Amino acid sequence: NGEYYIIRNSLAGDMFVSSDLVHWGNRTHVFSMHNEWTPGNTSTDRNINACDPSYYNGIFNLYWSVDRGDQGVVQIGHAVSDQPLGPYHEPETKHWFASKIDAHLFRDDNGSLTFFSVKFDAGNHVWGQPALDPSTLTGEPRLLLSATPHSWELLDDAVNEGPFVLKYRGQYYLIYNANHTAKGHYALGCAVASSPLAFSNSSKYSDPVVEKAFPAPGHRLAAPGQPTVIRGPNGLEWWLVY
Repeated sequence: NGEYYIIRNSLAGDMFVSSDLVHWGNRTHVFSMHNEWTPGNTSTDRNINACDPSYYNGIFNLYWSVDRGDQGVVQIGHAVSDQPLGPYHEPETKHWFASKIDAHLFRDDNGSLTFFSVKFDAGNHVWGQPALDPSTLTGEPRLLLSATPHSWELLDDAVNEGPFVLKYRGQYYLIYNANHTAKGHYALGCAVASSPLAFSNSSKYSDPVVEKAFPAPGHRLAAPGQPTVIRGPNGLEWWLVY
């Protein structure tokens, strides 16, 4: 209905709304965790991170990451609402939805769903898995991307994370982050494939598509983070939000 919604780390479950991606309205609280798997300090709103909102069959879905490794909780949760600004509630409160961080739900032209996330195993890796609906994963998760040896992706830590998928002219594109978010080499890479679960290290572009830069005096692009690509207000241009 002509509105954009943004939610990110450090907003503590709040959203902003805009009609043009430039001017943003009042900050609105949309979600607080109330479950049995985020005990103590991990259950506070400030631990709602790496959010992925989506709309499916009349329901707004919100995935988020609880990234508190010091408390033993690093998992993905799922909440729903009948309004984009919530309030969102968790249909399942006894157990997390998936492991480990950076959820993203991709809906194809035929309505099929693929759930992307990041798991840990000697580094951060991007995985994909079919979904029957936003609440139900099916089949087995598949390892898609990991940091490519001897490449720009290993300037510090072995990290591939923050996946976002879009379809353009019959091809599927997965934009992701590589390197450590805080060590100066964080950048966006891209892989291309013929289907949502066909991404692999061999399908990656050889160079980053967005990296740190100094475009003008007094301006600096540092550590471009988790990407989202959407149609702009004119319905034609693509916008990258990170």
